[in-house]
Amino acid sequence: METQINTITRLVDEILNFSRMQEGKLEYAPDRIDLDKLLREVIDTIHSMQTTHTVVIYPPSSPSLIIGDRDQLERVFLNVLSNAIKYAPCSPLIEVWLTHKAETVTISVRDQGIGIPQEVQGKIFERFYRAVPLQQRAFPGFGMGLYIVSEIVKYHRGTIRVESEQGKGSTFHLTFPLASQESFPAIERRKSNGQEPADRPSTHFEQIYIDR
Repeated sequence: METQINTITRLVDEILNFSRMQEGKLEYAPDRIDLDKLLREVIDTIHSMQTTHTVVIYPPSSPSLIIGDRDQLERVFLNVLSNAIKYAPCSPLIEVWLTHKAETVTISVRDQGIGIPQEVQGKIFERFYRAVPLQQRAFPGFGMGLYIVSEIVKYHRGTIRVESEQGKGSTFHLTFPLASQESFPAIERRKSNGQEPADRPSTHFEQIYIDR
């Protein structure tokens, strides 16, 4: 019963987030985010929810601070890590590491699961796309999880891509611009004044229609 409730809750959450995106109402409360700290908190949550997999994070060589919405980024990492666990049922180790390059930081999540066929890797971030045929699905969903993830990442001026080989696992790479020191005082001033962020990303989501 608890599993069914969690599944229903997750599906409703997907629908609500998708609806907010379509209406241009995705919440964005900018703050200074320590990605290493946030990832460790998400991993602790993952470990508290299941005991079959261990998620290991390798510490970054330098601070990984970005400007972003904590709740939205937490949703991104929970989704990506949950997918890694879901599609690697026989390989209990999930690895996470952060790397810096120029003015960006990349979070990489690697599993040793079933992998993603080369011919569909470009489609997995599309709306409603499911790589597994309906009759073979072991996990319910609308195919919106990675689409929502990719939109939130883009909302933070980031990118997401996947490297995968069928039968040998997948690695998802999420790259974000590092925050400049000059941005911190401005963020704090706007937060204290309750103002909209001056550097809020501009986004446009197409309205879509679903035929019955």
